[in-house]
Amino acid sequence: MTLLVAAPDSTAKARASADVVLGSAPADALINTATATATGRVELAAGTYKLAAPLVRRTGIEFVGEGEDTCVAAGSSWNGAPGIFSTAPGAHYTRVAHTRIDGAGRATSAAYADSGKPDAALPPTSPDAWHRHDHLIVHGCTGS
Repeated sequence: MTLLVAAPDSTAKARASADVVLGSAPADALINTATATATGRVELAAGTYKLAAPLVRRTGIEFVGEGEDTCVAAGSSWNGAPGIFSTAPGAHYTRVAHTRIDGAGRATSAAYADSGKPDAALPPTSPDAWHRHDHLIVHGCTGS
């Protein structure tokens, strides 16, 4: 599965070709619902995705943006969770890439594992491992 997602401020072209087009409501509910039972790639078009709760990394899901023009941010209704991305219990083989992550002073970290500790990117030999983060720009997070 490849799921194309467009933010409220994505280009008209991106919005016309997207599977999920976001409006003014926080992006997390629609994206998490769309990926609840799927595996594959979630392509985030350039734009700003304001969240009220973390995007959940589930086994086999990768979130890939278009570089610094794709911003996933803690919105004004942020729920207080520690990370912009959280990991579903027991999830493995996840990836977040080519995205700017903005904690907006509300989130303490870009990504948290299901243990509640910052994701340590365990080696792939571990059954709960292989959470890959690459080409990310992280700012506005208040913790480690």
